[in-house]
Amino acid sequence: MIDFKDTLQYFHIFQNEKTQKFWKLAYNESAAGGKFMLDFSQIEPNVWVSRNGAEWSLPWPVKIKDRFKMPTYDPLFKKSWQQITDERAVDVAKLIREKNKKFSILYSGGIDSTLITVALLKNLSNEELKNINFYCNTASIIENPIFYKKYIHEKFETINSTDHLIEDVISKGYTVISSMSGDCLCASKNWLDLQANLYYYIRDLSTESKRNINNNWSKATDPSVHYSVFKDLIISHYNGKGNNNLGEQYYAKIEKNIKTSDVPVHSLYDLYWWNIFNIKYIHLSAKLYIIDNFKMSFDDIEKNMFDWYNTNDYQKWSMTNNYTGEKIDFSSATIKLCVKKYIHEFDKNDWYFYFKQKLPSNENQKMRNTAQWGNVTPMTLFGLTQQSQRLYLENKNVQDYILYHLSSFKKNW
Repeated sequence: MIDFKDTLQYFHIFQNEKTQKFWKLAYNESAAGGKFMLDFSQIEPNVWVSRNGAEWSLPWPVKIKDRFKMPTYDPLFKKSWQQITDERAVDVAKLIREKNKKFSILYSGGIDSTLITVALLKNLSNEELKNINFYCNTASIIENPIFYKKYIHEKFETINSTDHLIEDVISKGYTVISSMSGDCLCASKNWLDLQANLYYYIRDLSTESKRNINNNWSKATDPSVHYSVFKDLIISHYNGKGNNNLGEQYYAKIEKNIKTSDVPVHSLYDLYWWNIFNIKYIHLSAKLYIIDNFKMSFDDIEKNMFDWYNTNDYQKWSMTNNYTGEKIDFSSATIKLCVKKYIHEFDKNDWYFYFKQKLPSNENQKMRNTAQWGNVTPMTLFGLTQQSQRLYLENKNVQDYILYHLSSFKKNW
């Protein structure tokens, strides 16, 4: 049972074939702000919560957990990516030595989980590595087959992620190492989409606007060129299908958030980084072990989750390295450059370093069979209360809660 005044810790608006009928009803009953939320969810079906107190209004009350709050911006922060990463591996080694903890790496084969593997191989002894296994499947191997064959195959125990939920791994006594926060530190799929499809997004703009964007595009990561120079492009990118006003509403909302924050956001790249580092961070950090579990409580899962990239040091590094050439050169192949450098120093794989692209990972967890899930699915999950109660759209009380807040949510940006 949820009361209209209850506060959430997590939510997402996932419009799909199982929920479409309800969200259509909700749209018709929503105020202007509620309609924006539902329109925007067609593009970004995620949690959008500002982590540092900057203005970002929501229909329902949300209180985020302390571990998701953004650390204070420190322009004098000097630790390197390599130092932070090595220290993180040492943290794991210490837990193995002192508490004999066993760890299972959520290994997608992607760049972030590969870095975790490299860091542990570099910094742990052979004896300590006996406490490590890999939660992966065929897709994990295909994404990085040479690395898997050389460093994981027949050297570590593996658990098939297609057949087992994360809660199954925890039930076996493992602490799960997640890389999900890694995407938030360097860039986003939206930035990659903008790079790959620039001419698509400017196709309907005026000749003058196209000329302005083309003339400044090579400086999209340069802080001397403010993101407002690309305003028409940002609006076009977020307009969505058949809604020419959505991009303008998003631009106004994200700009208000930026202007009420103390973290510097200057370039176009900065704006896209800020969207994922601030607004989408909680969703990307928590989505896998919220969505991919059913029987185990969220609190119990958190106690057994080692969120590799969710540390103050990694986040402080991210806030002070947008212009150092550590995150990206310019092209999509250079995204997460600091991560790829760390891996390359270990495995010397030139192809991976120069040509590996960012790909969606862990997509297989979206599909589960009825035996695993029972009568509910993650497709109908709306959110979590402060007491970690799961809220499903099949519940009329949850529907009433959503309708109550969307119907009174006005635009204040």
